[in-house]
Amino acid sequence: MRIVNKAGAVTVGIVLIVALAGCAPATKPLADPTPGRTLETPSPTPTSATRPALSDLVLSPDGIGPLRIGSPVPDQPSDIAVVAWDQSECDGSGAWIAAYPDGPTIYGPGMPFEFAVQNKAESLSFINIQSPDIKTATGVSLGSTLAQLTAAYPALGAPTYEAQTNVYVLRGTRGQLVFEVGRDGSAMAAADVGTIVNLRVEQAGATAPGSIYGNDAGGGICPAPQ
Repeated sequence: MRIVNKAGAVTVGIVLIVALAGCAPATKPLADPTPGRTLETPSPTPTSATRPALSDLVLSPDGIGPLRIGSPVPDQPSDIAVVAWDQSECDGSGAWIAAYPDGPTIYGPGMPFEFAVQNKAESLSFINIQSPDIKTATGVSLGSTLAQLTAAYPALGAPTYEAQTNVYVLRGTRGQLVFEVGRDGSAMAAADVGTIVNLRVEQAGATAPGSIYGNDAGGGICPAPQ
């Protein structure tokens, strides 16, 4: 702090007092010697943490990035959170949405991932992946081929055969990662046959999961009507 006084002797006295005060432990902020002036509060040190890119959100049977099946959405600072609560969604009931701009998905422009919960504190039960930028640690994503899937997970069991897809499951500690692969001989577009057309994380169950491809089951950001 710079002190300006008309009398030099007064200036020397104040400087000496300030110097001596600096030698003792400060138990409270020092008062500004100039009446009527407000001390400036130092700005907080900016954090180096930033929101991870979609490609950095590793997908596993336990969840995606910091989102974990069986746990509530993490309470993170808004500048690094991967989701945000939007009270305007679901007719004013509010919903968690991806904290990323809408972008290309295999279904057209939209959210990179979505899930529905009844309230802010509810534990996650499923996460529906929509962006091919989100991959497993082995590089599998929406649009990957069946050959790429089985090469990445050679221990993957036999699928459950559904009308349009074959459903493969990779089980984990908290949940399971479900891959739906377009089935040959179905009404599916030829380009989708043999590729992953639905990818989601959900709670592990006693029975094999079915197909949700092409319908609204398990999808959307608003909870299903009770």
